[in-house]
Order: sequence, then structure tokens, then C-alpha cells
Amino acid sequence: MDIITRPIDIVDTHTHILPSIDDGSSSVTESVSLIKTLIHQGVDTIVLTPHYYFSEISTDSFLENRKLAFSQLLDEPEIHNINLILGAEVYFSIYLHSIERLSELCIGGTKYLLLELPFMKKIDSRTISYIEKIIYNNNLIPVIAHAERYLSIGKKNIEAIQLLDEMGCMIQLNAESFLIKPLQKHCLKIIETGAVVALGSDSHNMKDRKPEMNRAIQFLSDTYGNDVTRGVINNAKLILSGKDAFLNA
Repeated sequence: MDIITRPIDIVDTHTHILPSIDDGSSSVTESVSLIKTLIHQGVDTIVLTPHYYFSEISTDSFLENRKLAFSQLLDEPEIHNINLILGAEVYFSIYLHSIERLSELCIGGTKYLLLELPFMKKIDSRTISYIEKIIYNNNLIPVIAHAERYLSIGKKNIEAIQLLDEMGCMIQLNAESFLIKPLQKHCLKIIETGAVVALGSDSHNMKDRKPEMNRAIQFLSDTYGNDVTRGVINNAKLILSGKDAFLNA
């Protein structure tokens, strides 16, 4: 069960904070440190999105593992002043549209599914067609994880990102990428296409993949002003409301 204890303002849409379930946090202690850091950065709602690989684990087993990892956090008094929402970072597969319980991998019981694409020089038409199946066969809205990274693999992927946006996907950008020059350029390019963008920390640990939400939000504000920044923040809130971001754009 998700924990919602307070009004929602700033949402981190992508984290690997659940303990000992993937390549993210390795312990409850580290998970608490990551959560406390995000609270300090002004985040009040965290979406917990451990990796899900269709080829490696059944949906049933993944959901059970996620439940057990989440239960380890529930007795921690230091995290009771933040909203915790269950989700998953689902790796793309041509079979995703046909798997059972796919909707249970969505963010907080909504129709938004955080989707990680393969890293290829060009996101091809076949991949796009299977994402289309997820949208129309399952009535889900993919949130394309760390989209700026695909541009670092192939510059022409900006065209695919624009197409996915036009298809109704939301585009998620990593906070840390706004602080790294090559990736920063890709983030700005995506925002300037007018795509519906949400922010996530993609935080894994407190060493080399720590949360940077406050610095990314400040960079957005300095670069584009309050209107664009508030739009990005509100897009993440729309995910949790279950509303279609395009109807509210």
C-alpha cells in the first residue's frame, strides 16, 4: 500500500531507493539516508521504481519482492513525513503489452508506466510500434525514463522522443543530467521541443548516484523561469492524479 500522508507538491518520479531489490540502495540505512536527502531538497513525494526485467523475473515474483522491500521501510520513523508511492522502472520488451498484471507495475495505481528503452543509436520503428501496443492494448501511458540518455547514444533519437511525446507518452528527465554538460544539452533540447516533461532523481545511492532534485529545479528556474519550472513540477503531480497530461497542457 502506498503511503500518502501530506499534500503533494514536488514529486521525484524515478528512484531506486527500495532496499536490496536492484542495483540501488543496498540497505534500509542507505534508503533512509536517500529519503532524508530528498526531504531536505524539498521533495515531499517519492515514487519507488525498482528495475523490472520481463526476461529475468515473473511479475508475481517481482511484486512480492517489492512488497517485502517496501515493508522494511514502514517501521522507520524518520520517513513518516513523506509520501511514498510504489511503481517500477520497466525495461522494454516486445512482449510487455501481453503480460499479466502489467498495470500493477504502474505508478501508484495510475495508468502511467515508467518505461526504460534499449540503448540504441536509433530508436527504431519496431520499438515505437510495440510502445504503441502498450498504449492502445493496455490503455496505459508510458513515461519514457531518462530520455536524455538516448540522445547521448544517437542524436537522431530526438525525432523518436518527439514522436513518443506526440503519441501521448510523458518524457522523464534525470535531475543529475541537468548538471552534467553533455547531458544538460540533451535535456534542454527535449524541453525546447515542447514535450511533456517530468523530473526524477534516478537516485541509487549516496556516493555516485545521489539525489540532485533541488539543484536541477534551480537550474530550470535560472534557465527558463518559474512558468516552465512549475510546469515540469506539475507534470509529475499529474502522474499521481492519474490525469492525462496532454489534456492539461
